[in-house]
Amino acid sequence: MANRLKILGLIALVLLAGCISKSRVAGGDNADQDSAVQQLQKGLSFMSAEKFKEAQSVFEKILVTTPATEFDFVVLYNLGSSREGLKDCRGAGDVYKQILRGSGKKFPRLEAMALMRLSYTYECLGHQDKVIVALLDAKNRSTQLPEDAVKAELPARLASAYAKLGNRNEAEKYFKQALSGVKFLQVKYRDSKVMADTLAENLYFMGRSNVSDSEFYKDPLAQMKGLQWSQLYLLQSAELGSNKWSSKSVDEIVGNYQKVLRWAESLPAPPEKDPHLKKKGLDESRADILKEALRSLRILRAQRLPSRQESLDVTRLFNSVDEQEKKVSGWLAELGPITDLTPESERRQGLKGEGRVQSSKKSPLEEEAENRQKMPMKKKGK
Repeated sequence: MANRLKILGLIALVLLAGCISKSRVAGGDNADQDSAVQQLQKGLSFMSAEKFKEAQSVFEKILVTTPATEFDFVVLYNLGSSREGLKDCRGAGDVYKQILRGSGKKFPRLEAMALMRLSYTYECLGHQDKVIVALLDAKNRSTQLPEDAVKAELPARLASAYAKLGNRNEAEKYFKQALSGVKFLQVKYRDSKVMADTLAENLYFMGRSNVSDSEFYKDPLAQMKGLQWSQLYLLQSAELGSNKWSSKSVDEIVGNYQKVLRWAESLPAPPEKDPHLKKKGLDESRADILKEALRSLRILRAQRLPSRQESLDVTRLFNSVDEQEKKVSGWLAELGPITDLTPESERRQGLKGEGRVQSSKKSPLEEEAENRQKMPMKKKGK
């Protein structure tokens, strides 16, 4: 969390703070202004060290009642960031909305960055429709955002959000844009010594999900669709061999499937009075989730690059995929064939198959898998 907050805001805002250090308070003396800037820098140091509570305390002390100057809104933005670090999504969102209401279009870069962060708080709270609104608004202000975020992260998160809402056409459109963004990043950082770390970090945050239990239970199959899109970015991050981010990406994928199995196990029972119907409905819903999980695991396996020497992280990932696939298949076998579906299950099954049955058109995921299989095989020492 701290690293992504730093990418989108803290480095830029440190520079911004230096530029506006003399405009802290209209008519204020230099000593007060210098003290406020020093306190901001202290808060940013706490943020970099992931000491979010201490950072929040510092920012609250130097925040004025009615923010007016650019410095005031910089402080406010970082207060929101510190609350995100404390997983206070609602509190952070309130701060970012205060920036958007109060800046009066005077500070467009801060407003664009606040919209990006606001989308994360909506995601944390399970409001996918609001995630899309915030991201589209940020997209309209793309000139004020870092290029990497505009070309890759923003479309990737839009694709995931649309997939979770069942809007396949929009999800596919933004997924293709995100893939183009990944290629842009690969070219941009190709000759850089920090290419692996920088690109792996971007891909990690493109694929990282933040799904609560309540959000998953609202529409489990839609959440699984989002997982299918986002896991490709995490796989690409894992393939880069970054000491930090590749391992984190593998942990994210493995953790997602572990959560899916936990969610399937603790799935709320349907409101049926008859115990037989209650169990039957629960088994059907559970089977739907497990079937989609199995499909997601196989989609991930299809993306594996042909390689004579892959990284230890990638090997660890697919060893886990093997284990998870066995667990899911075994669980489905225990549930047995479920053919007498309720109307609700029939509806869900129909949605699952929509756009795929009797269609010769390949999905973007299938096309990407084919493209990856055509890539030259990595050899030892390359």
